[in-house]
Amino acid sequence: MNNKFVGTDAIMRRAMLKGCGFDDADIKKKPHIGIVNTYNEGAPGHAHLNGIAESIKQGMMHIYAQLCKSADQGAGMTI
Repeated sequence: MNNKFVGTDAIMRRAMLKGCGFDDADIKKKPHIGIVNTYNEGAPGHAHLNGIAESIKQGMMHIYAQLCKSADQGAGMTI
């Protein structure tokens, strides 16, 4: 388990994740991957970034699903 989510110092982090629908198994066993972009309505040059971030998110979800499938079949978890 990631130590950033253990103990009384991590109550607020766990509460935020649980409020978003994560359960204890999600918090303890799944990787925590954040995808950040600088999209905002005030910078026209950033208008495309939401689409790029969404594509990255979908790609990461696909890779994670493949890794879980490989692990369930007894294969190593390498990319």
